[in-house]
Amino acid sequence: MKRLLLSTLAATCLAFVLPATPTFAADGPESEMGESMDKISGAFRRVRRLVTNAENNAQTLELLATIRTEAAAATKHTPLLAAEIPEAARPKFVEDFKKRMTEFIAMVEKTEAAVKAGDNVTAAALVSELAGMQKAGHADFRKKDEKKG
Repeated sequence: MKRLLLSTLAATCLAFVLPATPTFAADGPESEMGESMDKISGAFRRVRRLVTNAENNAQTLELLATIRTEAAAATKHTPLLAAEIPEAARPKFVEDFKKRMTEFIAMVEKTEAAVKAGDNVTAAALVSELAGMQKAGHADFRKKDEKKG
């Protein structure tokens, strides 16, 4: 009985100490677009913190290049929400998505140019515009039950 009690106590303690194994099944189906969007999100969070400091320009440019590359990759895919759009309206929905992603990429390129020129004030303002574009794009093209980021 004492051994059972000790092993139960040890297992309980370990449950609180060991890190939990993440489960992704609840987040919805994994997709190539989802992977690209996750990479964009992670890089974008870092850019927002780094862009105001000129000492970070090299790292900021690397992150912006990642965002641009992954945005271009995402443009080749169809948002999951398209499956819920009536078939007659789906082509326009996908066209609008691709157009908005192209605009986003153009804004990333402007931001890269500002960082390369050492104009971090302008770059920070452009990053704020990118954040607005990201928020609007998520509102228009992401399923409501997809994870927030």
